[in-house]
Parts: sequence; C-alpha cells; structure tokens
Amino acid sequence: MREPAAFVPDTLFDGSAPRLSFLELWHCDISWESPLLRGLKHLEMRVPFERPSLTVWLDALDEMSQLKTLTLHGASPIAPPGASLPEIERNVTLPSLTLFEMSSSAKDCGLALAHLILPALTSLCLVVNSRRGDGDDVQKILPYVARHAHGPQDAQPLQSMLVYNNIMCAEILAWTLPDIDVELPNQTAFFDSMHSARVALSITNDDHWSPGINIGIFSAVIEALPLDGLVTLTAQTSSWPLTEQFWLRHAPKWPLLQRVRLTRSTTMGRRESPLLPLLTTLVLVGSALIERKTFILCDALMKRVELGVPLESLDLRKCLAIGRGVELLSEIVADVLCPEKAFEMASEMLSDPVARRLYLEDNDSSGMDDYDYDEEDDSESGSDDEEQDSWGMDDDYHGYGDGETVYW
Repeated sequence: MREPAAFVPDTLFDGSAPRLSFLELWHCDISWESPLLRGLKHLEMRVPFERPSLTVWLDALDEMSQLKTLTLHGASPIAPPGASLPEIERNVTLPSLTLFEMSSSAKDCGLALAHLILPALTSLCLVVNSRRGDGDDVQKILPYVARHAHGPQDAQPLQSMLVYNNIMCAEILAWTLPDIDVELPNQTAFFDSMHSARVALSITNDDHWSPGINIGIFSAVIEALPLDGLVTLTAQTSSWPLTEQFWLRHAPKWPLLQRVRLTRSTTMGRRESPLLPLLTTLVLVGSALIERKTFILCDALMKRVELGVPLESLDLRKCLAIGRGVELLSEIVADVLCPEKAFEMASEMLSDPVARRLYLEDNDSSGMDDYDYDEEDDSESGSDDEEQDSWGMDDDYHGYGDGETVYW
C-alpha cells in the first residue's frame, strides 16, 4: 500500500496568498477547494494520494480563470467503471490556458478532456495508459483529443509529424510548423520534445500489444487529427512496421506532403500511381541496402520518374550500401547524399558486424534471404567477377516482378 502523501492545509498562509501564481506539488495533497489555488497561473500536481471527484474538480477549475498551464500526473478525477464515459452535463472554460499536460488511464484522460473548453490552448501533452489489449479505450477518447489538438487560436495547420512505436507504446508528436520532426536533436525522446509540439500523445500498455494493435491505434489517431496540411513526416517503428494498408489509407489525405523520413522497419504501400505526388525528399535511416533492396528502391524511384513526379533528393547518409548500388540510385535521383561508408561487394558488407546486424534487424530474420552468406566461409571463396556481375544491370534492374515494386 502506498504511503499517504504530505498534505498542504488550507490554513497555510492564513488561507490567503494573493501573490502566489506558481504551485508545484510532488506526492503532496492539497484540497481542490483550498483558497490557495484560486489565483494561480501555473499548477503542477504529480501523483497525489487522493484524487478529486469530478464535481469538486470542475468547481475548483471554475475559480481558476487565470490559469495558463496545468499539469496533472495521476491527479485528475477517476472515470467511473463501465465501457463508456458518462454523459457530459457540465463544461468548464479556462480562457487563458495555453498548456495542458496530463497522464492517467485512457478513460481518465477522456473524462477530463470531455469536460474542458480551452480556447487559448497551444500545447496538448497526453501520456495515456491503455487498460485494454485491443486499444479500444484509447480509440473511444480520440474525439476529445482531436477537439483540443487544433482550433481557431492556431494560425497555422498541423504541418509536421513524428510517429514512433515499440512493443509497449505508440507516440505521436505534431507541430504547426514544417520540418520540426527532422530537426529534433533526439527523435525518440518523447518527453524531451513534447512541450514544443502542438499535440503530443504517448500511449502505453501494461502488457505487450498483439501484433498490429499499435498500428491500428496510429491509424485511428491520424484519422482523428486534422492533418490535411501535413508537409513533413518522420516515421520511426522499432517493432512492427507501418503496413501497406496504413499508407494506402492515409497518404491520399496528405496532398501537401513534401518529405518523408523513414527508419529501416517502415515499409511503403504498393500501387501503380504515386501516393505522395509532392514528395521531393526521402531520408532513409539505419538500412543496409543489399542488392534486392536497392533494386526495389530503384524500381520505385524510376516509376516516379515515369509518372512525372521524380524524387529530387535521396539522403542515404545514415545507411550502409554497396558502391554500385549508390551509382544506380544516382542515375535516377539528381541529388543523392551518399553513405558515410560504401562497400565494394555484398560479402564485404555482410562481413562487417554493424552492417550485418542492421541487415538482420531490417529483415527480422536470422537467415540471409537476399544473400546467401555463411560466417564460416572464407570471404574470398567467390570471385570478384561473380560478385560484380550481380550489379551489372544498368539497363535492367527490374528483377523482382511488378508485384514486388513499391511506388510512392
């Protein structure tokens, strides 16, 4: 059982602190009816022992019209049991609030968001814990998240977005300026970046989601958010890749998208026309481009040329590749930023520990589907001529069938 928190009595400062504007409480209780809260501009409460009822909480907020930032971690009202949130009988307007940050269960977050009107909000930061293996509790609160994610107070639409997942969380950050997703110093540090975002949503689960659940949550969140002005997108998926169905469903809704940045596990959808007609720059991160992957990439890029929407820039600086493959890509894309290290042959790449690890992680397999390589074999067992012949396809590198070609 958790130890009771310290308690701030109503009689502190004789119950009156007219100049008190900032209050931060960690593991410390205060009555929401305390007069000390009424003149605050900044309130932060983290993990108190007691949590207020919905009525007490709304009454208190009704007296805090000057509040500019509100941070509640495990400090909001607890949603009643049941599959759905109760009917909304009362709303409270916080006319000056620009930042609202909270963490709790999905239902608790939904309960709070549903009862607030925030006309000046410019930053919404939510850390949501899903209590259901199918993520249904998260999907039910998305209308309330979307309502506060953008509004008339925003001069610009949501223009850049970063999505990230692993087996226990899904994270989305969106900004009203382009390119912010690319410029972040640490793109996997959600808590370092969330206050710069217009909307930051981190969804966690106490247990591992089943495969595909987090992709379904991504789709539902993106469906709910107003992203028709999206210009730049970074997708980082360390567990399950974004599926073909994900791209086919959402990419047509992003007519202004110009740049996509992908990690090694993200895959694109296949089709006969470009999903992203304004795409000019593609950045690949952490991929080992063996022959087959390079051929497929060449096919996709050549198809864009044929359709009159060629890629202008291809950034391979954070990849590992074979020199001949880079040459092939340079024949299709005008500006190719080359890898820091290019290998002469596939066997040389796969004998490099870092490259081999990236290759195996990229393919999610311990076998060499694209290249038959044995660590115990001498790297010189095959001739250089045989190795170079696999790249002698300047005019015909479409060796994998139209069904495998990926078109963006």
